[in-house]
Amino acid sequence: MATSTTPRILVLRPEDNPSRSLEDNKLDRRRLLIVDDVRDNRVLLRRRFERRGFEVVEAESGLTALDLIDAESFDLVLLDIMMPGIDGIETLKRIRKQKSASQLPVIMVTGKTATENMVEALQLGANDYVTKPVDFAVALARVEVQISRKRAEEQAAFATDELRKTNEDLERRVAERTGRLIEANQKLKIEIAEREELQAKSQYLAYHDSLTGLGNRLLFKEHLEEALTDVTIAPHQVAVLFLDLDGFKSVNDTLGHSVGEMLLKSIAAKLRNILRPTDRISRLGGDEFAILQMSVVQPESSIALAQEILAIAEQEFDIDGHDVTVGASIGIAIASPGETDAETILKSADLAMYSAKSDGRGTYRMFDPEMDSIVQARRILEKDLRTAFSRTNSSFSISR
Repeated sequence: MATSTTPRILVLRPEDNPSRSLEDNKLDRRRLLIVDDVRDNRVLLRRRFERRGFEVVEAESGLTALDLIDAESFDLVLLDIMMPGIDGIETLKRIRKQKSASQLPVIMVTGKTATENMVEALQLGANDYVTKPVDFAVALARVEVQISRKRAEEQAAFATDELRKTNEDLERRVAERTGRLIEANQKLKIEIAEREELQAKSQYLAYHDSLTGLGNRLLFKEHLEEALTDVTIAPHQVAVLFLDLDGFKSVNDTLGHSVGEMLLKSIAAKLRNILRPTDRISRLGGDEFAILQMSVVQPESSIALAQEILAIAEQEFDIDGHDVTVGASIGIAIASPGETDAETILKSADLAMYSAKSDGRGTYRMFDPEMDSIVQARRILEKDLRTAFSRTNSSFSISR
């Protein structure tokens, strides 16, 4: 936690970029206030935003941020929710008493599980939010979207004001008024086009894995929900294959994360190439992948695909001069007509995958309802063992 109460103001100077003029930097300058009580979080974000041409001011508390907002002008505030003293929610309330969401956009930074706080923040006038750990590409896109919207509104207000002025002096300044309207309209078109581009980029990043380019867990769940809806309309079967690489942690530990990432990209590309156009594949996180098979005629087609995936995973990959070999364990769950819960189907495939790992890895298993009972029994046994171990340690300490 930060102990200093003096904010650090860090300015990106025009002379740092000799290819741009002083006037260009003044017009394009974007001032960002980062509010977080953890210094390392502020420094990391500040450095990355400065590389994108932002002028960044840091504040380690809500009170310091409010003082800075009173004294200076900012394009956007990146505000952490969880802080000592007055937290991000209270800080947001006080900001909105002075400045509207269009005058000073505020993006909240919150943990992934803080849904209640995030809903309250949005109701109080937060423009957007990002979750920790912060994905900088997503954060940058959302910051630029909000700043673009703010500047577009300012341009619109400016254009409206100019129109009013030229109308008041219509006879004397008809030519000037027409020129200014054309220029303002062109600027608005450019701002709108940039904003739409940033929104599209933000939408893509929200639904795709930045490493492999595959869909992420959110996109996979939406595809699965759509497929299950289609099943209820036109009865047929769909299948989910849950894939986890065997030995991937050893690759990371011995050869480094960069080799591990290149391996994931290579495997993802090979998996994508063997799928039908109607199938969907996503990286769920780490070394886990999920494949959605549409219109499964019989379980054998899913088994055939699983065997093909196992063969790919067991291949030797040449990664940055290293011969890398891993493997895979696969769980298969087939959804029949009437099954509509995507999370349940995905969980079933996950349980089947863990069964494949328990049976020696490098294989596949079809989901069986008994697998859930086995997992629950194993969790109860583990809990009882931990309790017994704790009691044994306590008895040993007392006897001594």
